[in-house]
Amino acid sequence: MEISIVNRAARLLTAHTETELFIHLCALLQSAHDHDFHVTLGSVWENDQAALRIAIEQPMRQYTDSQIILLWKTTHVFTLSEAGSLNWQRPNGQVITGLVNIQMALQHIDDNAIEPLQTLLA
Repeated sequence: MEISIVNRAARLLTAHTETELFIHLCALLQSAHDHDFHVTLGSVWENDQAALRIAIEQPMRQYTDSQIILLWKTTHVFTLSEAGSLNWQRPNGQVITGLVNIQMALQHIDDNAIEPLQTLLA
């Protein structure tokens, strides 16, 4: 049985660990085939530790005198360290650390939202 994208988004708010939230986020983003963003999942070294990183790129428009240029810009980065610490770097540069803090920031995703990913990535 396929879990709806709304239910997958709701699981972000009920995760019990940072690893669980990261896994649900991966599943949510993978299920979003028709959205206008790119997702890259990879491993990185950060602060002398291995980590998994999800980078989300969204299209941005740059206007010149004669044209509009479409650029892909990394807007959100989620990093799960080998120690289990989760960070979320938001578009404004703010970094949110820890399960409770990230879930508090995600509270604006309503369980009845039609487009929870658009709400998350706004």
